[in-house]
Amino acid sequence: MQVVQLNLRRLLSEAAKRKGDRAEFEKQVNLKFVRNEDGKPKAVLQLAKSCRSIVAGVVPAVVKPNRIYPVLVGEESALQTLGFNTYLNDIFQRELGQGSVVRPLTVMTISEFEETLAYVSKNAFSWADLLESRFATDEVIGHSVHQALYDWRRAKGVGYYRNEVLLKRFNQIFQNIAERYDFQE
Repeated sequence: MQVVQLNLRRLLSEAAKRKGDRAEFEKQVNLKFVRNEDGKPKAVLQLAKSCRSIVAGVVPAVVKPNRIYPVLVGEESALQTLGFNTYLNDIFQRELGQGSVVRPLTVMTISEFEETLAYVSKNAFSWADLLESRFATDEVIGHSVHQALYDWRRAKGVGYYRNEVLLKRFNQIFQNIAERYDFQE
């Protein structure tokens, strides 16, 4: 079972991303992904709470799964940065506690999510297969989901797939623009 939390329009400041100030980075990450200015839980803590609730059986419509894969999907490009997933997973694990069927937190961008859908929809692999490939025992490997996709494709000899839904939408938009501005190919 995958438990997905979307984190939209919560971008880190430029100072947090590029200044090299650890305190500013931690402050921004905390505000955007852990707790807001009022101390209310954000994506990472919300995911931990949801996973604990599923494990405890307090979510009435959900049968207790053997494994839960928490996934945070966001717009922030820094989510792909080496080690960022590991950093957020450490916070997630402290909140979650030990001895659970919950696997490590996976963090990905919307573009990585869309890219993954192309492979899952063609049965090249399952979500569980991809997510498990990113774990070393109970820790998440520090690289991005995109890198995991590349490694998986290379190891299995799977070609490059495009997200057909997005490609179709792009082609429609392109066609509309071409017609509107009398563009000839």
